[in-house]
This record gives sequence, structure tokens and C-alpha cells, in this order.
Amino acid sequence: MNHLETIKENIIKVHELRSSAASIMRTFHISPYLEQRAAINGNRDLSHEGKERKLSELRSKFEDDVMKAASDMQRVKTDALKTVENAAQQILVAPLEEVDETKQKLFNDKLSEVQASVTFSVNSKSALEALNSLVDTQEPALAKQAAEKVLQLSNDVLAIATSEERQQVKMKLGRLHSELYEKGLPQGAQEAKAAIATAKGLNEATLFSPIVVDALGGYSSTLKEYVNKPQDYTKK
Repeated sequence: MNHLETIKENIIKVHELRSSAASIMRTFHISPYLEQRAAINGNRDLSHEGKERKLSELRSKFEDDVMKAASDMQRVKTDALKTVENAAQQILVAPLEEVDETKQKLFNDKLSEVQASVTFSVNSKSALEALNSLVDTQEPALAKQAAEKVLQLSNDVLAIATSEERQQVKMKLGRLHSELYEKGLPQGAQEAKAAIATAKGLNEATLFSPIVVDALGGYSSTLKEYVNKPQDYTKK
């Protein structure tokens, strides 16, 4: 399984976990709890004090069981999102495919020409034209070098820009650098960056919806407070 497949699989896992959270709580915890509570309340062999004791024990067990389930589910979510982030980072730091020696030498010559043109330009227009000659660079390894050269020479271009044109020149330099920077990323980098953003959003999103939290809160204020932060829960 490659990194992109790993990312996709684990993001789907988290979405499915969040969408099934309410059903899991209802089926495996709330419904059994209500059945057992009804059985205790309907038991004529128990005194009032006996029922209260049994109900208290049942509620305590219910809280512990729900919090254990919430903790387990949160751990699955956290581990899946860490896997997403790790896979995405592996894509972003992957080495770029090298170009052949001849092509690299020719590109080095072009970079030297561009640097000379910028250095000896008397106005920002000619300097920008020299840098813009790099925009058609397609190979990621060369595009990365071109982006670095643009960044290196940007201050030289801004230094010869008039005060009236400096802001516009800065914007043009930024767009050129961004375009070359994007071309100089490893294959799958856009998907990797999107995955990191998605993982960040899912990490900040609660596992249980407000509806589930409120439903649990109807039986226990402790669950309402801690079900979405089981790491903070301490058995009372």
C-alpha cells in the first residue's frame, strides 16, 4: 500500500468511526442500560433502598463502560490521524527525481544568465522579465532550484523598483515563486497537503455529536462533560 492509499484508508476510517459513534452508544450502552434500569425498578423483591443501591451501581458501571468505549474509539481516531499525517509527511519529504547531467548543466547556465541579468538590470521590469524566463521550468528538481533562485534575487529586484511599483513587483515575485515552488514539490504533494489539513480538521472535531452528548447527559452529567475528552476522565 502506497502513502496515498494509506491516507485515504485512514481518513475513511475516521469518517466511518464518527458516523457510527451514535449507533454504537445507543446499541451497546444506552439500550442495555435502560433495560437493566427498568428491570431494577420493576423488581418487587427489592426495597427502595435496595433499588437505589442497585441503580447507583448500574449507573457507575454504565459511566465506566461508556468512558472505556469512548477512550478506545478516541484512540483509534488519534492513531488513524497520526498515520495520515505521517504518510503525508513522507510524501512531502520524498526525494525529487534527478535530471540527467547535461540537462542540469544547461539549467545551471540558464540560472547564471538570469542572475547576471537581474544583477545588472537598471529597472524592475527588465529584472522581472529575466526571472519570468524560469516560469516554464517543468521538471520538479529544476523548478525547485528555480524557486530558490527567485527567492534569492527578489531583494535585488525590489531594490531597483520605484516606491510606486514596489508593492506590485512584490506581488509578481510572490506569484512567480509560488508557481515554481508548487512545480518543485514531490509527486502527490498537493494531495498530501490537503490530507494534513483534513487530518487537522478531524483532529479538532469531536468524536460524538452534540445530540449524542446531550443524550448521554440525560443519564449522567459526568458523561456529558467527559465523553469527548476521555483522557481527562477520572473514575469518581
